[in-house]
Amino acid sequence: MRPLLERLPDPTAAARLSGGEQSIQALAAAAGYRSLANFNRQFMQLRGMTPRDYRRRFRPKPRP
Repeated sequence: MRPLLERLPDPTAAARLSGGEQSIQALAAAAGYRSLANFNRQFMQLRGMTPRDYRRRFRPKPRP
């Protein structure tokens, strides 16, 4: 299996995760992962946080 960054370039992953438009499961599938656990594990190794935590941290705040 190719590394995550080769299949889902970092700027793309960051934009998709922080934008919150697509589910993490859908992002994993688009990157060729059959298992969300494997996607989460590799993302954690590369970023030091889970995709969910990354999304929560970098998602734009809604304007009041």
